[in-house]
Amino acid sequence: MAHVGFLRQHSDDPELDSHIMHDYTKADLDPVTRGMLDFASKLTRDPTSMQKTDVEGLRGLGAQR
Repeated sequence: MAHVGFLRQHSDDPELDSHIMHDYTKADLDPVTRGMLDFASKLTRDPTSMQKTDVEGLRGLGAQR
C-alpha cells in the first residue's frame, strides 16, 4: 500500500490513480510509462520468461541504464 500512497500524493489525477492501482492497462498512459509497467508486470509475474528483447524494448522507448 505504500506505493498507492505515493501515487496519490504525487498525482493530480484521481481517475488515473484508480486505473493504475486496479488495472494500468486501461489507463491513458504514454508509451514509455506503459512500456515500463508492462516490463515490471512481466518481471513480477514470470521472471524466468524475461528476454533480452524485453530490455531492448524499454531502451527503444528511451529508457536508459
